[in-house]
Amino acid sequence: MQWRWCIFIACSLLVSPLYAQWLEKPLSPCGCRYALSSATSPLRPADILHYRLSLSLSMRDNFLQGSNQIRFRSMVPALRRLSLSAAQMTIDSITLQPNHERVRFSHQGDSLHIDLPSPLALNDSATLTIYYHATPNRRGYYFYTAAESGAEPIAYTLSQPYDARYWMPCYDEPYDKATADISITVPSGFIAASIGRLVHVEHIGNFTRYYWSTHFPVATYLMCVTVSRYSILRDFLPPTSERDTLPIEHYVWRQDSLQAISYFRDVKRMIAVCESVYGIAYPFEKYGQAAVRPFSVGGMEHQTLTTLNQALLFNENLIMHELAHQWWGDMVTCETWRDLWLNEGFATYSEALWQEALGGATALRRYMRTRIRPRNWTTPIYNASPLFGDVVYGKAAWVLHMLRKQMGDTLFRELLKRYGMRYQFANVRTADFQRVAEEVYGSSLEWFFQQWIFRTGIPKLEYGWSKSQRSSSWELRIAIRQTQPEPPFILPMDIQVYSASKKEVFSRTIQSRDSTFVFLLSEEPTSVFLDEDEWILKESLNLTDIAERSKLGLSFRLEQNYPNPFNPTTTIRYELPASAFTTLQIFDVLGREVQTLVRARQEAGRYTINFDARHLPSGIYFYRLQSGKFSETKKMTLLK
Repeated sequence: MQWRWCIFIACSLLVSPLYAQWLEKPLSPCGCRYALSSATSPLRPADILHYRLSLSLSMRDNFLQGSNQIRFRSMVPALRRLSLSAAQMTIDSITLQPNHERVRFSHQGDSLHIDLPSPLALNDSATLTIYYHATPNRRGYYFYTAAESGAEPIAYTLSQPYDARYWMPCYDEPYDKATADISITVPSGFIAASIGRLVHVEHIGNFTRYYWSTHFPVATYLMCVTVSRYSILRDFLPPTSERDTLPIEHYVWRQDSLQAISYFRDVKRMIAVCESVYGIAYPFEKYGQAAVRPFSVGGMEHQTLTTLNQALLFNENLIMHELAHQWWGDMVTCETWRDLWLNEGFATYSEALWQEALGGATALRRYMRTRIRPRNWTTPIYNASPLFGDVVYGKAAWVLHMLRKQMGDTLFRELLKRYGMRYQFANVRTADFQRVAEEVYGSSLEWFFQQWIFRTGIPKLEYGWSKSQRSSSWELRIAIRQTQPEPPFILPMDIQVYSASKKEVFSRTIQSRDSTFVFLLSEEPTSVFLDEDEWILKESLNLTDIAERSKLGLSFRLEQNYPNPFNPTTTIRYELPASAFTTLQIFDVLGREVQTLVRARQEAGRYTINFDARHLPSGIYFYRLQSGKFSETKKMTLLK
């Protein structure tokens, strides 16, 4: 039966007149090609212009058969060999268009080298068709039976960073973008979703072929195929002056349809928020989400079709994160994985912007607190290790938050718009983003990028203040020390000073290990805060009032953790009115201590502790704060 299936597919791909017509589609709406500028493009001998990929999936096992017609141009004076990536697959044959001339090739490991019959001159183009079959072992391409998925048979691709080569021969680098046509042949009853627009559906006996096409350049890791017995939830956004009507399509199993309608109800509003804040209309021909299970990650921002973990459809921050990638990651793509933060940091900060749209500045601050995880940030943001560690998500989001404060909201929004439009459908490096930021800001930001992107660590501040009366005025003296082991940070920061009748804000820059600032005030200061609005990334800030600690208005207080439920990290905040030996401990429902977060003498002040529970199973836990004679316990829920 499988052999008969393969014969049917091979023949149908060769003779289908609809397929032949579909292959002749232009490469872009305007007849032009999108390509990297030579100023930013890594050196390589060939540039892929277009993929025409045809796949046949049995949906009974992980066998796939395909062909990939690749149009490319030479970037050297005499290109004699095209080198591609093709892992764990059998290459049946390769032909050169237009005469289907067979060409010689060698295939070892991941490397596929194709010898051209004659050298290709600089900027000349050619087209090859590669016929192949594969049985991927759940890398790049994943197939699960109904018993394994718990619902329906399902097949999908997941290629980031270098796994597209396991299901299609390609040039598998993020900096090589090409336009694409993709056809998927599956047994009738299955729906095959992919990137771009659905051009046509063809019924061939007991099989159905779906033709998808995108005129926008796409990196190979952002291409996808997802197949199951899906229900489709359709919606649209009306046209604006900057884009056409935007189709919205979600692919879910029938039993998830009602819940999915509820979970996805804010997608249109999210798109509108993104368009408003970024100043750039949604850039592609559609947006959709496909739910899959099992899935090893939360979501993946495939261009125009996000893949979502079916168990996390309720997570609005995840939905917003993957949507934001359509601008930051898909439209503007990091040139190499060293610059991954330009994808993930922007998408993570977009979660914060969504919370701000819902709940204002308070919600923004609350969200940003949850992204302070310094114990996970052991490498610089640039060229992070591990590649997908939290440093390129949470810390990178904080970098954008601080850059927003440094520039002000108006210039920050102008930065997003100018950066996005300048590198639309292209690739970027960190230096490109810094260049645009400095252009918009009107001054050098080298100090900012050096300490936050290319260095490790975050500042840890301790400060104290004293006051003295000077006839009709008051002198306030604030001493600040940076106690982190790394070199001192340059920290432009707001200092908030409260008196009985007013609040005053002073802007100063901390530049050394120890800094002292003196202010003359008309009223007696009663309390002092550094960065009360939480614009600066820093560890727990110990507040020590040198003169009159009792007048600070601090009390013993343990706040509810946020978020709650959480997975896998949450933030615990508390307040101490006096210096005392303090413990903060985590217990399970049986009363067993599972972790101690704090065991030290702490001064009066406000503290923020980040709890990482990735080593613990789902369930209810309790956290207890003890400081001197005070004790308080609260409940939290870990939901994985």
